[in-house]
Amino acid sequence: ATLSLLGKEIEMGDTLRQDPQAFDFISTRFIPTTHQPLFELAASWTNQYPTCALALLTVILEHALRREWCRVNDRPQDSKAHPSKYYVTLDGHGQRNQHELLLHPYVGQLDGCFDSKNCNALVDHMGSSTMALLSDLFCSAAGPNIRAALGHGLWDHYLDKDLERMAREDSSHSIKDTTFQPMVSLVVLALHQSAVHSDISLNGLGETQAATAFCCEPKFSFAAVTRELLESAHSELHDLSKVLENCNSMSGGTSSIKLPNFTAVLFTSLWDIANVH
Repeated sequence: ATLSLLGKEIEMGDTLRQDPQAFDFISTRFIPTTHQPLFELAASWTNQYPTCALALLTVILEHALRREWCRVNDRPQDSKAHPSKYYVTLDGHGQRNQHELLLHPYVGQLDGCFDSKNCNALVDHMGSSTMALLSDLFCSAAGPNIRAALGHGLWDHYLDKDLERMAREDSSHSIKDTTFQPMVSLVVLALHQSAVHSDISLNGLGETQAATAFCCEPKFSFAAVTRELLESAHSELHDLSKVLENCNSMSGGTSSIKLPNFTAVLFTSLWDIANVH
């Protein structure tokens, strides 16, 4: 995935990652008591051992979001493990017929119930910007798919390198820090925004953070990628139209080429589609 598309979000996450108060806010408002020591350990690793920090923060984020999903959808039974039953997970749309998904628009999908009465309350609860960020990071085909990459061993080599440096008490930065530290920042931002929306009824907690403006549109969703491709096609067709117009002008307007008009109609149609979707 091209993380540069999330440049603004990475900058916001970098700021939070360097702010101890931001971690205190997340821990107090969003992290279960049982997981707070693990969260503190992950927070202490974000600069020196980013791949290990990313692994821990992703597990903690998923667990905290699962608790929130169960609470707002009134499904406390799904907060615990059950024999022969999958957890509610952050990704795994390819197996959505086997388990619930935290970011799916509907709940009860194992029963094939997709009417409006079964909307996933977490979507409205977290808000469109936070959901866009979470979807980009964890369940968009064109995105980094952080949980899947960690869970399926794609980054084991870098985890091993971090663990080796940890064993040597070597805190120098690794080659891949330029990749993993931005992802750590993005997950910290996702944790922070989830904490902002986790329990708005808490009095006196995080009012400054809650008031912080955060606006994020999907960058890696199917619709976002399709729109980008259509906009690129629109630009290319516009350039082609100019070339063909020049050809007509050079031939004294007698050319039999009629593509400019066709091209104009086509890229106008593509542009309209892109703006609609």
